[in-house]
Amino acid sequence: MNNSQIILAVALSGLFGGLIANLILPVHAPPPLVESDSSTLENPTSSSLERALDSLRQENQEFRGRLMALENREPADRRSPLGGAVSKAEFDSLEQEVRGKQSLPVDSGVFEEKVASALSEIRLNEQIEKAVKGQERWSEHLEERVSRVSDWLVLDSYQTEQYRVALQSKDRRNEELIQTWQDGTPRAELGGIKASNASQHIGELAVFFSPGQLETYAARVGGGKN
Repeated sequence: MNNSQIILAVALSGLFGGLIANLILPVHAPPPLVESDSSTLENPTSSSLERALDSLRQENQEFRGRLMALENREPADRRSPLGGAVSKAEFDSLEQEVRGKQSLPVDSGVFEEKVASALSEIRLNEQIEKAVKGQERWSEHLEERVSRVSDWLVLDSYQTEQYRVALQSKDRRNEELIQTWQDGTPRAELGGIKASNASQHIGELAVFFSPGQLETYAARVGGGKN
């Protein structure tokens, strides 16, 4: 028997079985039809399976996105520092150089010598500045100096005028002496220049002072400041 014949036999047996059942069993009214939407007619098992598959697909897609982001991110140890990378050899060399500079011995003798030299230079500059200001004040009071000496030596008008000129010449030599000091001339040489200036001043006064006036002046002033 072929397949078509089998199907035909099954269909006929089903038809006859249904007719016999209707004849034997009591007839009942058919249940009322209930309207329902298309979602209630679907297979619940099939619907749950499809929702689970959709959720799995979405989670899989999110996982793949996170994985690609991690693969594209550059590792921290591979990032290049600003200014370029430094090799270990260069770092070791720099460390040794810094340690060497920190551990250099300090010669106490050289240090004390430098300190003494700096202090000596400071004191010298202070002395020179004091001498400059003193000479400036001395020159500003020229007329007072002339008037004072003229009074105690009883100078006449000619002698007073000549003494004024002699004092101006003496002040210029003192200014030159201070400038020589500023230029670095040793103090031993400055003493000789100062003594020579004093002798020159007394020689100028001897031209118009009387012997008594000159002796009194030299004893009281000694060729220095007055």
